Amino acid sequence: MTLFLAVPLKIKLKPANLTVAQWSLQFCLATTIVDGHLLHPVGQLSRERLEDTKILELAQRIKGVLSEQLDRLVEEQHILQSPFRLKLKDGKVLEGEVSCKGFPDNPLTQSEIDSKFSILVSRVLGKERAENLYSLLAKVEEMEDMTPLVRAMCQT
Repeated sequence: MTLFLAVPLKIKLKPANLTVAQWSLQFCLATTIVDGHLLHPVGQLSRERLEDTKILELAQRIKGVLSEQLDRLVEEQHILQSPFRLKLKDGKVLEGEVSCKGFPDNPLTQSEIDSKFSILVSRVLGKERAENLYSLLAKVEEMEDMTPLVRAMCQT
């Protein structure tokens, strides 16, 4: 999994477009370090950000390492772990491991789900229409007619 996201280096270190950026371990981690999150992927991985020298320089310093143990964990238990090793300028090394957010062993909180939905859907439908869609989705199991839901999902 790591190698899939981390190679080939030539395209992963300086992604040419949003699609490659989304599948670049180095670029996504560098962006997350700079921004503190990766909740606005369309904006954070935009054409302008693809040229951001701070992110590109940081991405050059990020390396993906093959771990068969982590691959087995994904294949057998559907758990995606993110171990890291960070070497600071003063030589100090920090290490840790976290379960990736959104997987069964580390699910999103309701607040995170609400926020992610709002961020992603508002970009397409606008804030008011996104809120309307979210309220309809909250009661989808009670709906007898899906027409309002389908209309709420349309851009126009």
